[in-house]
Amino acid sequence: MNDTEKQLMEAVSILLRISRLLQRVCEREGFSIQQYRTLTWIDHHEVTRPFTLAEQAAVSRPAVAALISGLEKKKLVKRATVAKDGRGVHLKSTCKTKKVIKRLELAMVECLKDVFGDSVNIIALLGANHHFEDSLDDRLNRDIEAGKPGN
Repeated sequence: MNDTEKQLMEAVSILLRISRLLQRVCEREGFSIQQYRTLTWIDHHEVTRPFTLAEQAAVSRPAVAALISGLEKKKLVKRATVAKDGRGVHLKSTCKTKKVIKRLELAMVECLKDVFGDSVNIIALLGANHHFEDSLDDRLNRDIEAGKPGN
């Protein structure tokens, strides 16, 4: 293993711990990390099938039904049937959704600032570079596609 690979292995450990911290922040705010991912996905996209949402939220299809139901009870998501397809469902965010997402994200930012202090600029670079975001989305989509039956 070369030096770069060693550094990446260390980064993996750190990223997993950061992920756990952010998960705990969501839990303190009354949400799961899956609910947060679901809310942000629905708020930014029109979802026509629950299995698409399951893939993006990284949960099973049965679990996505429970996620959607819980978010509907909190009045953060509403369902509408697709006129051309009786089985199709559009999931839409509500006016309350953006406020909840903002609250969760501000709590996560505060957590990261508490942990990293002045070093938070290093992590902020990831958010400032849309190339990273695009690369992550591309990789996630490839992984999802590879995991579909028949591939």
